[in-house]
Amino acid sequence: MTSIDFYVLSDGPENALELLACKLSEKALKAGNQIFIQTSDESQTGLLSELLWSHKPASFLPHELATELQQESSATSSPICIGHKEAPEQCEQLLINLSQKIPPAYARFERVLELVPPQQEARAALRENYGHYKDRGYPIKTHEISL
Repeated sequence: MTSIDFYVLSDGPENALELLACKLSEKALKAGNQIFIQTSDESQTGLLSELLWSHKPASFLPHELATELQQESSATSSPICIGHKEAPEQCEQLLINLSQKIPPAYARFERVLELVPPQQEARAALRENYGHYKDRGYPIKTHEISL
């Protein structure tokens, strides 16, 4: 059964969720996980792609865009895939959700990480997500975090 983790940010800069996604991706990559990062739109996909290349001065996190995979009809060769549409079928280990909506194929993943912004007004949708997972009996953990 899919396990759900909510990472609740207490503070941070404007792009705090994207920076947290980079941090969690780096940790998951070191643990040997394949990662799909669900973004809300094309703009956030682009921002996240840039951050994965530059968030640490001495390293980058190898990744590819899901739109490129769908155009090429090929399997992912990178451990991190980013997209604002449904995850490619070959991605099913770790889903990092930045979209604040329930991703269509979340149940096929081993783990889902829901990233919660520090702004109270932006948390309503994620409260609904929490209720959705809880009502369906998924194991949920919550982590308070700051950048």
